[in-house]
Amino acid sequence: MNQFLLNVFLAIIWTAFHRPYTAADFLIGFILAAILIALLNPLLGKSRFYGSRLLYVLQLLVVFIRELIKSAFQVLGHILRPKVKITPGIVKMNIELTTPEQITALANLITLTPGTLTIEIAKDESALYIHTLDLKDSQKLCQDIRDTLEAHIKKVTQ
Repeated sequence: MNQFLLNVFLAIIWTAFHRPYTAADFLIGFILAAILIALLNPLLGKSRFYGSRLLYVLQLLVVFIRELIKSAFQVLGHILRPKVKITPGIVKMNIELTTPEQITALANLITLTPGTLTIEIAKDESALYIHTLDLKDSQKLCQDIRDTLEAHIKKVTQ
């Protein structure tokens, strides 16, 4: 948070040197200050630039939208087939996430994806129980979720 406040402060100083004061000047100052803070971050003893988390959030959003579209087309394919050939099932997926916020985010993203639904979180919070519309390979389903959603949630919350 301190890095963000420093960024805003430097952007205000940048804007103060330009007349008339415009939002464009503030934005330019904000971007330049962010670059300066990112470059000086190792010298300040900070391990991570605050803006990197925003990039991880955007990556998670892109991955989620891709998974959303992919699964929506899979569900649509099941709906449009003359004969329904699905094998619904429930899978226990062990997770590596530890905080309630991380687990809740993963459970909700799974539920928001068509064809899957998080039914329950294990009492020890080490696993999720997921209902899927078409269970072909439970290990592949769990690995896909780990490689996409869980991995990106870890990056965002580190």
